[in-house]
Amino acid sequence: MDIVKICGIAVLCAVIGAVLGRALGGTATALKLAGLCMILGGAVALTGDIARQTSMIFGMEHAAEYVSVMTKALGITVLCRICSDVCRDCGDATLASGVESAGKLTLVLLALPMISRLAEHAVSLSEGFS
Repeated sequence: MDIVKICGIAVLCAVIGAVLGRALGGTATALKLAGLCMILGGAVALTGDIARQTSMIFGMEHAAEYVSVMTKALGITVLCRICSDVCRDCGDATLASGVESAGKLTLVLLALPMISRLAEHAVSLSEGFS
C-alpha cells in the first residue's frame, strides 16, 4: 500500500533530520521539507483513487467482506499512529500531521467499496417497493 511508503519516508526523514539537525540545522530543514513534499504527493495520489471509485459506486458488484475492510482499517490506523508518534518524538510535528492526513485519505479509499455495496443494496430494496 502507498501508506506504508508514506510512513517510511516520514520516519526516515524525521530520524535523519534529528541527527542532522544537531550538526547542520539548515540541511535538516531542507530534508524535512522534501519529505513533506513527498508525503503530500502521495496523499494527492490517493485522492485520484478516491475519485475513480466514487464514480463507479453504482456500477460495482459486491466487494470484499466487512471484516476484511475493518481489519485493514485498523492496521492502517495503528501504523499511522505509530509513525506519527515517532515523527513527533523526533521533534517534527509537520511530518506527523502529513502522515495522519495520508492515513485518513487511505481510510476513505478503503471504505468506498463498502459504501458502494450499501448503495447497491439500498437501490435494490427501493426497486422492490415500486
